[in-house]
Amino acid sequence: MLFRSDAAVLNSELGNIYVSQERHADAIRAYQKSLSQQKTPRPLVFLRLSQAFLGVTDFDQCRQSLSDYEECLRNQKRKSVANKIKSRYQYTFDFLYASSLKDQPSLEPYQNAISAIFRRMLTDNNTLHGVLREPASHDAIAAMPFGQIEQITKQALEIFESKVNIDRKSTR
Repeated sequence: MLFRSDAAVLNSELGNIYVSQERHADAIRAYQKSLSQQKTPRPLVFLRLSQAFLGVTDFDQCRQSLSDYEECLRNQKRKSVANKIKSRYQYTFDFLYASSLKDQPSLEPYQNAISAIFRRMLTDNNTLHGVLREPASHDAIAAMPFGQIEQITKQALEIFESKVNIDRKSTR
């Protein structure tokens, strides 16, 4: 017999599997079921839910899930845990929020946000978490077309996310 908290974790993991298979509608249902089974919502489920909403191009729901993620972090009893989660997933949050701006009449807010994330990643790690072979100069960055910046940022985020997940598992 599964306990309610075990079922919540399993549904959350099922949502992760669905996202990896690009079955975003199924992922949304799994994440929502997980949230309904949790006594206290886990912030990362909201973050993953927003990712699934992006997959079905529901930008409003994506932004709402990101808002729920931030509220969940604010309501955490242990602020040190909330701060750790926020710092570990800041790039993910920023990227999901930037991506949710694609529904705006102009793509300029989206492009500006992605470019800002790219520059911040370069500041944190001048090789963008191993995506770039060598540090990029300011001139080289200025000459890059937006499509290349977008692609590099996505690749760096995927690598960064996998490193965060490995670090998280090794500290358990």
